[in-house]
Amino acid sequence: MALVRLPAKWQTGNFGTHDEGASQNVLTEQSQLETILLICQIKTKRKVSNQKTHEEYKQVRAKLGTKKQEFERRKERETQSLYKKKIKVFKILSKKL
Repeated sequence: MALVRLPAKWQTGNFGTHDEGASQNVLTEQSQLETILLICQIKTKRKVSNQKTHEEYKQVRAKLGTKKQEFERRKERETQSLYKKKIKVFKILSKKL
């Protein structure tokens, strides 16, 4: 939580008359509360934005992981089919010899 710095006149307590100082003090407290609420809202928006970004990042990573797995499966299938073809060729050539 951020602290709000008061003007020097308010820090020293030189408010003039008692009534005038009290009303300024109330206004100051109210403005401080409004400022704090505004800061909290901004942090909440950032948090929500960060959460959304993190969720989107997870989705992208999941998609990339799925694509990588599919690529690996395809590569393995191609390797197996190539191996089977080589075995067939080898069997055919070994029978002829």
